[in-house]
Amino acid sequence: MKESRNTRKVDAGLDEEAARWSERLREAPDDSKLKHAFEIWVSADPARRSAYERAEQAWAVARAHADAPELSALRSETLSRTVIQREARRFSTRAFVALAASLLIVLLGAGAWFGEFGLRPQADTHVAGVAPDGGKLYETAIGQRLVITLEDDSVVTLDTASRISVSYSRTERTVRLQSGQAFFKVARDTARPFAVLAGEKRVVAVGTQFDVRLSRDGVAVTLVEGKVRVEPAAAPDVALTTELMPGQQLVARTDAVALVRQTDVSRATSWRHGQAIFENDSLSSAVAEMNRYSRRPIVLNDARLAGLRISGAFETGQSDAFVEALTTYFPTIVVKANNESRIELGWRN
Repeated sequence: MKESRNTRKVDAGLDEEAARWSERLREAPDDSKLKHAFEIWVSADPARRSAYERAEQAWAVARAHADAPELSALRSETLSRTVIQREARRFSTRAFVALAASLLIVLLGAGAWFGEFGLRPQADTHVAGVAPDGGKLYETAIGQRLVITLEDDSVVTLDTASRISVSYSRTERTVRLQSGQAFFKVARDTARPFAVLAGEKRVVAVGTQFDVRLSRDGVAVTLVEGKVRVEPAAAPDVALTTELMPGQQLVARTDAVALVRQTDVSRATSWRHGQAIFENDSLSSAVAEMNRYSRRPIVLNDARLAGLRISGAFETGQSDAFVEALTTYFPTIVVKANNESRIELGWRN
């Protein structure tokens, strides 16, 4: 019996190590040194490859069923371990990898749950209407996410309060992001480029994965895998065209010149897994992000609160849990809570 328990401990440790490799490779898919180190690790023991395959399968199932109540409960349990830092200290990449790994271990232990409910990834084919140009419309309400498989097998994931129109021709596949945020996993087709129109920008790809966010301030394009070209939507201009590499983000604000910077891809796309990750962000910006997923907004009624810094991972759409964390770790207090309208926070003396 002791041997059996020890074996399970070893397996759990191996699963955790495999989950960490899974997350690191997902964050840096083009890192040749990392890939080489992984090959050395996985080739040393057949059990490691099996553990890695379990981690990848758990991740795929979790991503496909992120909205399932049982899975949300597992995420909440894991995220509750995250430390909300009152001081201006950074939430490190290592800490995030550890969080993702621990979540995967929870999922790996939930294999019976997946089997019991018979859950399998499946596309949502909901169509909201027809655009003026004859394209199909897809949209989400506040707090919803939608995964759409297009006719060419490209997959689009819509974030909260987002809307796109899709139209295909013989020469181009066109998606117009009318509002919100979307993640694109593009099926390769060299004869028909895939173009996303968002505000004043046009993002062109052949086979790649990227995220586009449209807001009142402008457009942000984050490249996860492959290569994309970002150009003016009105008329292509070589001088104003930018090619992105994996891990880069282009931010084009309406009142400023477009900026290209390195970014944390996992953080930028964490909404796909129902998470909002903050790294030394102002409390005002964190509140604004959480409010995107709720019909009951949080309001800071004291200017001193806005400048507080916050780091941590939170489940989107869970305003009450977020507020509870704020009132626990910050000098904040709920001064007014109306179930039908909003939650007001004040300074706690």
